[in-house]
Amino acid sequence: MKRALTAGISTFLFMGSLTSAGAQETVLRFEGRVIWVSGQSMALALDNGLALGVDLTQISQSDLRNIAQNDFVVVTGVVRRPRSQLVAISIQRVSAWFPQQSP
Repeated sequence: MKRALTAGISTFLFMGSLTSAGAQETVLRFEGRVIWVSGQSMALALDNGLALGVDLTQISQSDLRNIAQNDFVVVTGVVRRPRSQLVAISIQRVSAWFPQQSP
């Protein structure tokens, strides 16, 4: 898990370095499973095994009310410097997590 988180952060920081300081912010879109969510941040597990930290300070609490751990979501956001972190501008739940029942 620690290796995947480190790889995810490295990939994310690289993507953030692609935008120049004077350029317009690039809107990025990620789909994944919510690892955990708090009032102002969230960790998202992507399909490729990487994890991504998301700043939720721009999202209203009413939009976050239905988001829970293990839900599949689509997060749209921008990378803002100097933090090089994805700042969410929208979040949509794709589906809730349904545990598999053993036969």
